[in-house]
Amino acid sequence: MVERIFKRWNGWLPGPGWRAVPLLLAALLSGCASMSGGLEPPIVIVANLQPLPSEGFAPRFRVTLDLQNRNNEPLAIAGVDFDLDVDGRRFASGVSAMNITLPPLGQTTAEVDITVSGLSVARQLFDWLQTPPEVLKYEISGHLHLQQGLRRRLAFSRDGELPLNFGSPK
Repeated sequence: MVERIFKRWNGWLPGPGWRAVPLLLAALLSGCASMSGGLEPPIVIVANLQPLPSEGFAPRFRVTLDLQNRNNEPLAIAGVDFDLDVDGRRFASGVSAMNITLPPLGQTTAEVDITVSGLSVARQLFDWLQTPPEVLKYEISGHLHLQQGLRRRLAFSRDGELPLNFGSPK
């Protein structure tokens, strides 16, 4: 039976040179996987949240992000997008283009100006007036957009607390 199968497929099998194709394909794919495919996601922490002068009815804030690189190679960052939840509610979404190089096993800060929905702030203020918090519990999640490499976005997610001592904008 096996001989009959081999005889039947013998005319369809490529020559000996084609046997190297799967090996070359495997080598190519493993090489591509090592080109920024194995990057650790960055740690992104909200370091500060400063109120800015409002434009109209929409309050504005400057979010200072502490970016930490856990990789042995620098990360050239082209931008960031994120959602910021405060006390379990969506507070704001932010997006910003930037040109930052995050050093290997290092950290840097980035500032992003955001506009918050007036309704979102009103709900938060109402809750805070009922029970004034000492800290703001937040959750931030989003992506750092890389300038190069096959993996162009690195996802991040982090929760933390900010003391309620708003600084003034720089």
